[in-house]
Amino acid sequence: MGRRGVVDCSFHEQFYGVVWYTANGYEEKESLLRLIDGEKEGDGYSSGDFDILLDGSLVIANVTLQHDQIFYVLKFASESDVDPFLQEVRIIVTVRPALAYPIVSQCENINKTCFKQLYPGKKVSCFVKDARPAVSLAWMIRTAEEDVNIPSVTSVVGDGPLFTSIATTSYTFPYSSLLSLLVCEAKSVPGMLLHNETVVFIESSEVNISSLKPLKKYVGRGSRMELRCSEDTISLIVWQKSWEREGIFEIIALAALFDGGFSLKYVEEYQLSKDGILAVPLVDVRHEGLYGCVSQNHNNVGNMIVFDVIVYVTAYPTFHGCQKNQRCVLEGEKEGRITCSVKGVRPIVNLELETLNEKDSSLITFTNKEVTISDNTNTYDVYLTSKYHVNELDVKPNQILPITCKIVGPNIEFFKAQTTFNLSFAFGKFSFFYQN
Repeated sequence: MGRRGVVDCSFHEQFYGVVWYTANGYEEKESLLRLIDGEKEGDGYSSGDFDILLDGSLVIANVTLQHDQIFYVLKFASESDVDPFLQEVRIIVTVRPALAYPIVSQCENINKTCFKQLYPGKKVSCFVKDARPAVSLAWMIRTAEEDVNIPSVTSVVGDGPLFTSIATTSYTFPYSSLLSLLVCEAKSVPGMLLHNETVVFIESSEVNISSLKPLKKYVGRGSRMELRCSEDTISLIVWQKSWEREGIFEIIALAALFDGGFSLKYVEEYQLSKDGILAVPLVDVRHEGLYGCVSQNHNNVGNMIVFDVIVYVTAYPTFHGCQKNQRCVLEGEKEGRITCSVKGVRPIVNLELETLNEKDSSLITFTNKEVTISDNTNTYDVYLTSKYHVNELDVKPNQILPITCKIVGPNIEFFKAQTTFNLSFAFGKFSFFYQN
């Protein structure tokens, strides 16, 4: 409506003349316009409101509601044709809605697939607003095997020229089911809508992944991360992430993993395989957080799991005054202070100074230990400074006393956890020999 329209009624075979009528004009034998032996004529043509193409098609200069009616067209094969071909043509004036797809309540800004949590028996509606002619709407459940119609209440609001169609349904999840695909399907005249269905990926209100105990998963920075939701063959899956581990989850990917299904990524850097595995090819610190997965297999049995992903950055301890990958010698007295550190590490670790061999523990004591931590945004520098006292009477001349600075606590398998230096006593001086 409101623009040029063509009624394609092309006569491919050769003809002598074509005559177009409105319904009233046909009854009164008053033609709208004619194409006779290649010449155009008639009131509709001379007014400029209509035109006729050389193949016989009718052109409407500016479509309005008055054109929503029945037209008739006669085709004459020759000048002497007394039994012309008659065709009734029903012109339907269409108006494409501003949002040319079914709109789901609470998903107004999403034009194809939306995700929402649904409580048992809660009503959900879809509508197409300000269209002409009215659109027919229906709700169905989509499974791996088929689309199943479900009861819905439909209505059409408006008495012209525009109509709003509404369909409302109430859905309850089957036993053990956590996810479902609700589909609002629209049936309309060709070309009116951009797409004829909107999919609602719904999650049962019984799902509460923030209440689950997370499984810790350590992933090295720069490595590939893969998270598997279930060992079952999955049909529906939703991955969510809590970025700050505060229990508020946001969707990062969802999928219907069956023929004719779909996969949507809300955060582009994540990958979702056909098995439902969530992957990051090159992990960085920003990928740390809680990852929750809700899935459902082909038997409609649901599963939930939460991972606490901790990104670690490996490092190894060094001694103050010594560079990495170098042999160094530090001289000191029988009493003093010594500092060891681990730099660029993640997460924060604990350090310990002690003798390498337990039998040597009586030869040196470490006291007044102080720990300092520097935050480098994504990594940390941890410093351990301690006083030491060598029991001079117990140390033999030229004795080598191996001492270690090591990472202690959980998850030390991710780090080069120990660095050893040797303390020797000669000529009244103590020397620390360090070889990385």
